[in-house]
Amino acid sequence: MDELPKALVINMSPNPPQPNYLSKINQLEHQLTQIQREAKLLEVQNNNLKSENNDLKHDLSELSQQKAQETIQRKQIQQDLAETQKAIKQLEQKLTNEREKRTIAENNLLIEKKNNKSLQETNANLASKNYACEQIITNLQKDLQNTVKDKQLAENQLNNITQEIKKTAQQFYQ
Repeated sequence: MDELPKALVINMSPNPPQPNYLSKINQLEHQLTQIQREAKLLEVQNNNLKSENNDLKHDLSELSQQKAQETIQRKQIQQDLAETQKAIKQLEQKLTNEREKRTIAENNLLIEKKNNKSLQETNANLASKNYACEQIITNLQKDLQNTVKDKQLAENQLNNITQEIKKTAQQFYQ
């Protein structure tokens, strides 16, 4: 397309020069071939642009679908996040309650330990008193046994003395 075809001028002069039609035809054929090549090139470029346009439309469609899916996923994630945050708050409340229970249990344990220590001291005192009572009972039992033996000895002695008195009285009355 460097050169446009020139208009054909007809010369009406009495001695017209001999036209060089063959060279003109070659020149026009050359120009036509060049224009056809350029037309084919433009057609190829146009087809390439149409194909690229179709590809871009397809990509845009896929991106729109992907965006729709991502929007759905984002909403689901936001819903999951809200549920997770709710669950976390519930767990934090449970944790707070359990900590309070633990504190109460620890305080009760301290009280029980104090009470247990007091009971252990009381048990130790009672055990000591019980031991002392057992010793007293053992001593009283020994004293009772000794007293029973002494009583028996005294009764035996009394019997012996009574027997002697009776003998002596019999001897005296005879």
